[in-house]
Amino acid sequence: MPQITIGSDKLYIHISESTSHKTLLLVHGSGGDHTHWPQNLLSETRIRVAAVDLPGHGRSTGSGRSSVEAYTDVIEAVAAHFGWNDVTVGGHSLGGAIALTLGLRAPRWLSGLVLVGTGAKLRVAPAILDGLVQQPEAVFSGMDAWAFGPKADSDMRERFVRQLKAAGAGVVHGDFSACDRFDVMADLSRITCRTLVVAAENDRLTPPKYSQYLVNHLPDARMVLLPEAGHMMAIEQPERFRSIVLSFMGIAEP
Repeated sequence: MPQITIGSDKLYIHISESTSHKTLLLVHGSGGDHTHWPQNLLSETRIRVAAVDLPGHGRSTGSGRSSVEAYTDVIEAVAAHFGWNDVTVGGHSLGGAIALTLGLRAPRWLSGLVLVGTGAKLRVAPAILDGLVQQPEAVFSGMDAWAFGPKADSDMRERFVRQLKAAGAGVVHGDFSACDRFDVMADLSRITCRTLVVAAENDRLTPPKYSQYLVNHLPDARMVLLPEAGHMMAIEQPERFRSIVLSFMGIAEP
């Protein structure tokens, strides 16, 4: 899997083996990495699936950013590096804010958006932001209760908490601060590319009403609601999630 240099950062990108001209570029959420997308989607070969670890996350080096715009600059640089020209950007939570910002920038290579557990405005509970400064270990240990639905298994929850701790309080606080300042509610009508919005019934961090607002205000969007899943819906229900995304990409299941 390639590691590319963007500025002073070395970014890890998981890229599936595919000769397709279509690319699904996946961007994870706060404190995450490429493994927050289901393995059955990451290994898809009928389209190119590329999942980036943002700077300071996962296997990427460098420093995390503290604004959605700065992270969006990184994703634009990734697409330019590879010269991709038919790209659907899928973003989860913070990654969804990055995807929406790309939609507003409208680069020529952007052909669609997949918005997962995100919103046009993302406010973060002060208890989380303050706690990451004052008692980060306590925040990390309790985040799985916010992030998962009732049927998520303990191994999945424990991996999630370990990943947050590995990213570190500074990076995670920067990510959540970026989310907290994000607001494109008044700008959604400018995003004209086709969009899939994926929401989860038991998402406590970005409840389904956030997704419904997106669908109501984006010119070309449809929504799918995953029952019984939480904020980490993609890995909670990997088969269903993969099928929904591939259908949107024009790939029929056998």
